[in-house]
Amino acid sequence: MLAIAVPIALQNIIGFGVQMLDTIMVGSLGDTALSAASLANQPFFVFMIFSFGLASGGSVLIAQYWGRGNTDVVRRVMGISMRCVAVASVLFAAVCFSFPLQVMDIFSNEPDVIEAGAAYLRVVVLSYVFYGVSNCYLTALRGVENVKLATGVYCVSFFVNGFFNYAFIFGKFGFPALGLVGAAWGTVIARMSEFLIVALYSTFAEKK
Repeated sequence: MLAIAVPIALQNIIGFGVQMLDTIMVGSLGDTALSAASLANQPFFVFMIFSFGLASGGSVLIAQYWGRGNTDVVRRVMGISMRCVAVASVLFAAVCFSFPLQVMDIFSNEPDVIEAGAAYLRVVVLSYVFYGVSNCYLTALRGVENVKLATGVYCVSFFVNGFFNYAFIFGKFGFPALGLVGAAWGTVIARMSEFLIVALYSTFAEKK
C-alpha cells in the first residue's frame, strides 16, 4: 500500500505546488491578472474532472485484467481510454480556442478580466491535448503497478513550469516579457515536457 500511496501523494503535492507557484507569480501582476488566470482555468478544471473519470475508469479495468494476466485486454482498454480522452481534449480545446471571450463571459462580467482571461485561455488550451493523453497514460500505468514514472514526470514538469513562467512573465534570460500570457506559455511548455517524457518512455522503456 505504501509503495503505491506515497508516490501518488507526492504527485498531488507537486501538482498543488505548481498551482501555488502560478498563483504567486501571476499575483505579482495585479488583481485583474490573478482573477483572469483563475477564471480562465475553470474550463481546464471541468476538462480535468472529465478526463480523470475516463482515465480512472480505464485504470480500474486495467488493474483487474492485469491481475488476471490478460495483457491483450489491458492494451485494448488503454487504447480506448486514450482515444476517448484525446477526442475530449481536442473538443474542449477547440471550443475554448475559438470562443475565448464567450467562455470567459460565463465566469465574469468585468470587461478587463474577460479580455485578459481570453488572451490567457487562447494560449493555455494548447496544453489540453498534451495533458489529457499523458495523464491518461500515467493513470493507466498505476493499474500495472507502475506509479514511480508519474512522480518523476510531475517533478520535471514542476521545474519546467517554474522556469518558463519566470522567464516569460517577467522577461528573464532573454525571453520577452509577456505578463499573464507568459504564464500560459509556461504551462503549455510544462505539459509538452510531460507528454515528451511519456512518449519516450512508452516507445523505448515500457516493457509490460
